[in-house]
This record gives sequence, C-alpha cells and structure tokens, in this order.
Amino acid sequence: VRTENRIVREFKKLVISEHGSLLRVQDYAEIMNISVSRLSAVIKEATSLTPGQIVRNELVNSAKRMLANSDLNVSEICYSLKFEDPSYFGRFFKRETGFTPSVFREHIRGKYHQLK
Repeated sequence: VRTENRIVREFKKLVISEHGSLLRVQDYAEIMNISVSRLSAVIKEATSLTPGQIVRNELVNSAKRMLANSDLNVSEICYSLKFEDPSYFGRFFKRETGFTPSVFREHIRGKYHQLK
C-alpha cells in the first residue's frame, strides 16, 4: 500500500507541475521509471480514474485558470499548454467542459463582474 500511495502522490505531483502538458501517460510512466500498466493499475485502484483522465483534468483546470485570470488569447494558452493546434485545443476544451474556451472566458468573467 505504501508503494502505491507513493506512486499516486508522485504521479499527481508530476501532472500538476507539468500542468498536464505531457500529454501521454507513457511520458509520466517513463519519468517515474515504472510501466504504463503498473501506473494505470495503481492510479485506477486508488482514484477510480485513469491516469489519462487525471492528466486531462489538470489540463482543463490549467486552461480554465489561464482563461479566467490572464489576458492571453486562446492560441497563446493553447501553445503554453503544449497543444500544437488551437482548433484541436478548442475541441478538447469543449469536449471536456461543454464550453468553447471563449464562451468559458466570457461566462467566468461575467460572473466575476457581477460579484463586484
């Protein structure tokens, strides 16, 4: 159990430090020096999520923070999160959140201005 906990902590720490920008679970497994199947099994057992889901969640959270708190345009955010194509980033973000990046930004900033 201790080894599993260490693996989960190390994986989550890596994902957060990279903002999920290592897009392949294989990259994380290589850094951690364990097999993809071992990483997947341990993460799934401990969190009920796949490593890929955790990576995507962190990417989405990083994108949301940048959309809400920066004046970077969507393309700049896309590239800073290591996506190669703004249109793919837009589709990814919409699939994960139900909103396009621009609509999310308008929505979140509209809420913020209502609170002032």
